[in-house]
Amino acid sequence: MKRFYCRSILLKIAFCSVISTGSVMAQDQGQFGKVIRIEANAFQGDAGRITFSENPVGTKNPVYRPHNYGAKDGGISVIFGSYFDGQHLGNRSQCPHGANPDGCVVGKPNTPLRLARNALPTFIARDGSNPNSPSLSGSPQFNGPITMVFDKDVAGVGLAGGFFNASRSTAIQAFDRVGNLIGGVKNLHEGMEYLALVTEDGQNAIAGLQFSLVGAEPAGYAIDDLTFALASQLNRSQIPSLADVLAAPAVKPANGAVAKPSGGLSDLFGAKKPMAAAKPTPSKPAAGGAGSLSDLFKTD
Repeated sequence: MKRFYCRSILLKIAFCSVISTGSVMAQDQGQFGKVIRIEANAFQGDAGRITFSENPVGTKNPVYRPHNYGAKDGGISVIFGSYFDGQHLGNRSQCPHGANPDGCVVGKPNTPLRLARNALPTFIARDGSNPNSPSLSGSPQFNGPITMVFDKDVAGVGLAGGFFNASRSTAIQAFDRVGNLIGGVKNLHEGMEYLALVTEDGQNAIAGLQFSLVGAEPAGYAIDDLTFALASQLNRSQIPSLADVLAAPAVKPANGAVAKPSGGLSDLFGAKKPMAAAKPTPSKPAAGGAGSLSDLFKTD
């Protein structure tokens, strides 16, 4: 398929405000689910950034650990593939009208979220349609889906996508660790376009991101300049709706303790009245574990 060279800088989408995903304006902004569409300035300088120039052209399903992209030890690792375990490429009847089945993904990811090992690979490619080449392409070149898994949940993800020759043809979709779709955003213009989102509540909940067709795209696509951030790495002042939510003062009891209700209804009537009210004891959350990076590629 023919692709066109673009000499302009990456197009950025500016929004005067960010609103509820259920509104008509949200649909006009191409966002869906429980996410907020954001711009590049929503990411702080310490957010993770991958340009795909870190590895040689031709590298398949690249794996980026913190030191590969200049982050500090303890940062986020990212692995790439075509789609998640449990998904597959669709056919003409399963894909949106006009969408090439090579880039259309169907099915719900398995739990836990991990990449399918039997899929065609993604790979780093030179891209004459991207002024910041190289890019990461799916298979077939510039026509396959691109999917990634983070070893730690993040709050926001953004990337440069294109070169698009149709609007609303492609989307980035965020998934949680058990494979549930959180939400996504679609491209609104032709050319290179910046697509980025953050969880609606600004919390770290995104375990993976998928870039695939949701409509007809006649000339192919790839991704570049991937950015990902923990909640602490976001410029909340640049995300109006999120800034408003987080600015609300937290309500705490006078002694600072948070009591956790316990017992059944019968306890309320069967217990003797205490001589003096006992002070509530703060509850401690149970410790949780996190899998290693190698677990993400394991299959049953």
